[in-house]
Amino acid sequence: MAVEEDLTNIDWYYALCRENRQVLSTNTLFLEEADLEFRYVNRKRRKAQPVTRSYPRPRQAPPKRPYPLRKALKPRSVLRQQSSGISLLLSLAVLLGSAGISSTITGFFIRKSILANPPFPESVVLTSSSAQPQPTPIVSPSATPSGNSQVGLLPQQPYQPPYQQPHQQQPYQPHQPPPHPQQLAQANAAAEQKRLTYSVPKQHQGAIVESAELKIARDAIALTFDDGPWDVTTDQILDILAQEGVKATFFWVGQAVQNRPEIARRVVHAGHAIGNHTWHHRYEPMSEVEAASEIEIAAQIFRETTGIQTMLFRPPGGYLNNGLADYAISQGHTVVMWSVSSADTDPGNSAQDYIENVLADVQPGGIVLLHDGGGDRSKTVAALPTIIRSLKAQGYRFVTVPELLQLESDGW
Repeated sequence: MAVEEDLTNIDWYYALCRENRQVLSTNTLFLEEADLEFRYVNRKRRKAQPVTRSYPRPRQAPPKRPYPLRKALKPRSVLRQQSSGISLLLSLAVLLGSAGISSTITGFFIRKSILANPPFPESVVLTSSSAQPQPTPIVSPSATPSGNSQVGLLPQQPYQPPYQQPHQQQPYQPHQPPPHPQQLAQANAAAEQKRLTYSVPKQHQGAIVESAELKIARDAIALTFDDGPWDVTTDQILDILAQEGVKATFFWVGQAVQNRPEIARRVVHAGHAIGNHTWHHRYEPMSEVEAASEIEIAAQIFRETTGIQTMLFRPPGGYLNNGLADYAISQGHTVVMWSVSSADTDPGNSAQDYIENVLADVQPGGIVLLHDGGGDRSKTVAALPTIIRSLKAQGYRFVTVPELLQLESDGW
């Protein structure tokens, strides 16, 4: 019975083995089929997707050390040489101690050996206890053999680094060709014409002016001289004005300028302003043509003689109803009258009367009437220095008529 049971168990075991082998072969076949299908699908997917390349990651720098690296030590041979040199210097210092300079020289050479490349001039040595530069003692060559040497000091000069001018970037300027000679000549002529033209502000063009209404510069007044230029008195008046540093305005007669061109040029060169006072100095009424000839002929003589073109006009005798003022206003000229008269055309008045007349009526922004021509003006010459000095003492300053009108136009 026992043998039959064993055989039965063996048959069962072999039957189980055959069954397991069959299952294993079936699983293996299934896995092989699944692997083939997976590879096929992945091959199709790889063909559909773009090709990507993988690059190695960049190499990173090693982390910083939390402590500084130790400096390399010098070889023993170098240390031995330095120590032997220092000992030699010390022995020399002991030998030269009686001379009184051993400490200075020894310290100098020791510091020189330690500080091989100092960041300061060679004539200055820094000590360990102070950061201030100290002068280096220098032994004069006239040292005596006995040891009594003269010790001097180099002149102490503060160290100044070389000056470096900061870089300033220049703005871009496109290249421009040089102006044509004709254009340059025209520009110079226009500038010269502007300089030689006594223009007035637009609000005073074609208007009658007796004084200027000043708000701030209430110390300005203008001196004017009529009927010149004259032979003697005009030169004398110019000398007085130059001595006192005063600028004035001269209203000329055309015939007088034609007869005395040198005096007229001197007036312009001195920096004084000029105005038109007609050609003949006539008082009677006249037509528009006659008035135009009186004013335009005089203006032409002024331009030919001095190069000046003026926009100032003063009618002879101050008459505004004889046709001259109307024509001047129609041409845009400024008709300049006066607010203070010296009455120096009255032969019965004295020089003192001229002074009193001016000082009694003067006001800020006023225009003073005087004469340098048309007769004997010696009394005017005598009274002029006192008039100028008295007005200066009162705080007045003297300007030309164009400057006075410009002050009013600018709100001064």
